[in-house]
Amino acid sequence: MNGEFDGLRAIVTGGASGLGLATATMLASRGARVACLDLVPAVPEPLVGVRCDVADDASVRAAVDHVVERFGGVDIVVNNAGIGAQGTVADNPDEEWQRCFDVNVIGIVRVSRAALDALRASRHAAIVNTCSIAATAGLPQRACYSATKGAVQSLTLAMAADHVREGIRVNCVNPGTADTPWIGRLLDQAEDPEAERAALNARQPMGRLVSADEVAAAICYLASPLAASTTGTALAVDGGMQGLRLRPAPPADRAAVPVPPAVAGAPRGRRLALHTRLRPDAVATYEDVHRVIPAGLDTALREAGVSSWRIWRDGVDLFHEIECDDVDRMWSHLDQHPANVPWQEQIGQLLDLNVDYSSGDDALHLVWELPAEPAEPS
Repeated sequence: MNGEFDGLRAIVTGGASGLGLATATMLASRGARVACLDLVPAVPEPLVGVRCDVADDASVRAAVDHVVERFGGVDIVVNNAGIGAQGTVADNPDEEWQRCFDVNVIGIVRVSRAALDALRASRHAAIVNTCSIAATAGLPQRACYSATKGAVQSLTLAMAADHVREGIRVNCVNPGTADTPWIGRLLDQAEDPEAERAALNARQPMGRLVSADEVAAAICYLASPLAASTTGTALAVDGGMQGLRLRPAPPADRAAVPVPPAVAGAPRGRRLALHTRLRPDAVATYEDVHRVIPAGLDTALREAGVSSWRIWRDGVDLFHEIECDDVDRMWSHLDQHPANVPWQEQIGQLLDLNVDYSSGDDALHLVWELPAEPAEPS
């Protein structure tokens, strides 16, 4: 595919780092002349850096006009500039919501609007917007960010409908959690960045983050003349986050789940942690089950020598913490306890996958075995 961009001219916003830089570099390697619009436009040759603030219409128009004059036109616009935001719907003030929409959504409007005349003059005009899996999957603690990305996907569809007769193709890419500098900065703020990264990787269906080059390749495809019949499309590059519903492998003996060696040999007096994930469509069912069973299970845990037990939910993520003096005694007591077995059977029907297990500072292969498939209805 190298060379399919020969003679084409591209603008990439947010092109000086992360997904933008990966995309700009890939476009250039395939023959395009690429201008990277960024607040700090320090980019290596042959990329051309142009200062631009997508939240300022005058700055956008000046930057786009400069690129058109320098390149003699524009064929491709990659609207990649964006910012993140954390928190529930109640956690951010109006100013933060306005700032995110101003950059993530209206920024796309400003750049696309400024480039429309140049794109209309191109025989291979394409706009690709960097959206997110957050547009189509409910992610905890991402209300503001998800709202902006949902708007980006809807905007993409509307733009595609408006400009298809002008020969301008408009598509978007929906990355999953991508390994970018923004993610790196978030992880660096954690108490244990390496452990947080390992847990983040474990939450992905493929067991790793999406790479910047994988997202860049998807953007380049949608921008390419090779995708001349593709418009109004959202291409997911998410490692299976949206489409897959993984389950743990069922144990060989469903009647009696053996104690895993890592648990049986664990030192005494440890805090055991379990992190699992609910199927998004099973949250309401889980809440009903949770109201009925834990009282009996709490009694069973205390009879098994557990000094404390906590369970909480954050979105679709479930967390258990168990403290006990004797892991072997706890497991043997709970393995066939009448309160624990139905709990395992009912919760096992609602889980997406087992995500992360740990014991103190040492990783355990398994703390709590859960059936992969629901029991046959009686």
